[in-house]
This record gives sequence, C-alpha cells and structure tokens, in this order.
Amino acid sequence: MRFLRTCCAACVVALCVAVAGCGNGETERKTVVRPVVTVTVPDPETGRQRAFPGTARAAIETRLSFRVPGEIEELPARIGMRVRKGDLVARLDPTDYRLQVGRAEAATAQAEAALAQARADWERTRALYEVGNTSRRDLDRARAQFDASEASLKASRRQLELARQQLKYTVLSAPVDGALAEVPVDVHQTVAAGQPVALLTAGDRMQVEVGIPDSLITSVHAGDKVTVRFDALPGEDFPGAVIEVGVESRAVSTYPVKVALEQASPHVRAGMSGEAVFSFDLRETTMLVPPVAVAGRSGGERYVWIADPEAGTVSRRDVTVGQLTSRGLEVLSGLRPGERLVVRGVNSLVEGQRVRVMDMPSEEAAQ
Repeated sequence: MRFLRTCCAACVVALCVAVAGCGNGETERKTVVRPVVTVTVPDPETGRQRAFPGTARAAIETRLSFRVPGEIEELPARIGMRVRKGDLVARLDPTDYRLQVGRAEAATAQAEAALAQARADWERTRALYEVGNTSRRDLDRARAQFDASEASLKASRRQLELARQQLKYTVLSAPVDGALAEVPVDVHQTVAAGQPVALLTAGDRMQVEVGIPDSLITSVHAGDKVTVRFDALPGEDFPGAVIEVGVESRAVSTYPVKVALEQASPHVRAGMSGEAVFSFDLRETTMLVPPVAVAGRSGGERYVWIADPEAGTVSRRDVTVGQLTSRGLEVLSGLRPGERLVVRGVNSLVEGQRVRVMDMPSEEAAQ
C-alpha cells in the first residue's frame, strides 16, 4: 500500500513538472522579439533624391606626348610639379634630327644651284631662238629643264621645313598652366610618337563624372543643381551643376553625366572618390512601395504589415494595389506617408507581435 502511494505521488510530481515546463515554453515563445526590416512610406507629393558615386577629375586633362620618336635626353617633369605655359616637360636626343636638317639644307642648296643653271640655260637658249640660231626643240628642252629645277627646289625647301619642324618636336613644353599628375616614362627611355609622357591637369574647378540609370536620365539636364560630397572631406557639401549629359550608354543601362563644382576648393584633388546627389522631381499620383512588402490572401485581398517603433509591435493593414512599375508597386489606398512598412518576413508575422524595427540599408532602399 505504501509502495502504491509512493508511485502515485511521483506521478503527480512529474505531471506538475511537465505542465510547468509547457507553460514556460509557451511564455518564452510569446515573448520572442522578432527583428523586422522596414522602409518609410514615401510621400508622393515630394521629390526624390538619389546619390551616384563618382571620382573627381580636373576640368582639363591632357596627355602630353612627342610627335616624333626618339630617346628621352632630358626629363625635368615630376609627379605633382606645377608648370607654366611653355615650361619644358621633356626633351628628346636631337642628334638624328639635326643631321636630317643638315641633309635637307644641303639638298636645298644643290637645288638652288641647279635652278640657277637651268634659268641661265633657258635665257640663253631663248635669246638664240629669237635670232634664229637654235631650234624650237632646244628651246622646249631648256624650258622643261628650268621647270623641273624649279619644282625640285620647292620640294627640297618643303623637306627642309619638315626637318626643321621635326627638330622642334624634340622639345615637349606645357601647353597651359597646370600640374603634372602622371609621368610614366624615364630619362634615356626610347618613346614612340604619340606615347604618353605626362598627364597635365589644369583648371581650378574640379569635375565629377557619374553614371545615371536610363530610368532617370531623361530627368537630367544641363544646368541642374547638384550637391557633391567626397569621402575624404566628411561633412562638407560642394554645390555643383550639370555641364554634360551623355547621349550614349557606356555601361549597362547607364549614361555618363558630368558635374562641375561651382567654386574652386584647394581641398578637392583629382582622384578623390565621392558622390553627386541629384534631386528628381518625380511626382506620383500613387505611392510606390517595394513589391515584397505586400502579401495576399486566397480571396485576392492584399495586405501589409505596419511597424510601430515606439510600441515595438506590428499590425496588419489591408491595401488596394495598382500596377507593378520599374520603381515599385503602386498602392492606391491603405497607406499614409511616413509609416514604417515591413519589407522582410511579412508572411511569418501575427497581429500585435513584438518586433525589433530595423531600417533597410540606404543602398538597397535607393534601388
């Protein structure tokens, strides 16, 4: 009898423990705080700002090169060096080109002497022909020799001019005031005609080139005001304006747009990475939200989850949707601007569930 009472007591204790355990599990499940990612419902009556990455470049970038080949004899150019118009950047060994000038000068002198002799023969033959002491054939031959000598002198003079010009091309000077950003050659190096010797940057106002997607390029025009920011200069905004709008896509559905800073700044240097912020006046008659934020029931109804950051809960809201566009899904009714719309995990939420509200990363929200 005592054994039976002991067994019954043990069973009662085990049952109580099991019931208590189940109750604690349910309580724990009810108090689980689920993290949710949200976006703020946009106001269809306001414009939209978009930022696009770019790199600062000088207003003028000129790759300097020789117009003739040769060995670099002198190279005063250095990276970062400021130059004035006419300053020496590099010089080729002029020995071969001086020899060409000498040969051309000798050929020209020889052609001048030949022309003088041909002119004398022509004049003498013409005088003899006038008094009948020579034939018409001799006269024509003398005239032809004179014309050929005159043409040969002209060709020699052109060759001399070309040789002298090529000798001048052995000196490379700065075409404008600026600074040297690159010097990819060394002294005694042999370079070809047209091979870059230095990169000259000029112009006080820097420029930034960005890529604008095809869905927005029609809203960009020359003269539009833009705000430029650089990673190396946090907290500083530089006003700029669009100066060029590309008409041909350079990347996938992206068009080049060039922005010039309105004022020169000694802190902005070529090569700095940053972004240009455009303000697009994209007014819509309906709200546009990410399609993943809208869920549906079997009857065709659509609904969304609205997060309350202060209360830390979510509530379901029925909405009326329109068409799916390239910028999002149209919501015709059921939403108010400024509300926090859940965009991830919408199919696993329940009414009044405790949540931890997190914002969608800006780069994803901008897409």
